[in-house]
Amino acid sequence: MTFQRLGFLGRSILTVSASIMAITNPTRADLVATVGELTGVEALRKLRDRLSRSPQGREILKQRPRIEQTICREKLAQLEPNTFGYRYEMFLARHQFSPLERPIVRFIQDEELAYIMQRYREVHDFWHVLLEIPPTVQGEVILKWFEGFHTGLPFCFLAGCTSPFLLSPQQQWKLVQHDIPWAFHTARNCVDLLSIEYEKLLDRDFFQVQKQLALVSFPQENK
Repeated sequence: MTFQRLGFLGRSILTVSASIMAITNPTRADLVATVGELTGVEALRKLRDRLSRSPQGREILKQRPRIEQTICREKLAQLEPNTFGYRYEMFLARHQFSPLERPIVRFIQDEELAYIMQRYREVHDFWHVLLEIPPTVQGEVILKWFEGFHTGLPFCFLAGCTSPFLLSPQQQWKLVQHDIPWAFHTARNCVDLLSIEYEKLLDRDFFQVQKQLALVSFPQENK
């Protein structure tokens, strides 16, 4: 991770300008990532405290695993179809995604906090798979609300509040009436998802992993 040092004025200008541009164009992942880094330090400190309270979380902070270095997609494709890893690989292949696509953290000086932000970005697709939320515009909005409730990162709520204008009126109604309440309930009742070593769960049965993490799939009728 390469840190770019900015003074207070530079950070303030960048935060405001990136926020405005991200609000007007929430599909710009680079802008959303920049806003996330510039506004998320306090939330990241709380996440670090949360990770430090569990043996698994402390191990992740110590080892700092990176997804592209700890998985082999060819091996995932050879797993049994009922496994979490196979579903994850099929998700990546179907949508032509790659763990290598996640932007590198640039504006967080503390190395440990920068890693937590990087880890959050890299496990995003694991959460798509485990919650069975498709990577559509609607799906990304729902997942951002889930992530906001679960991590407390401000930019998740920013994205969750500004992106719905890309949805149809019917989708907006469902978001308020059903999707956000589902995201809140699920995020508050599952285990700490940032303290999970997903790399060790890939060969396990998908539904057993869901049960272990106290996760439930997004309701099919709401997709």
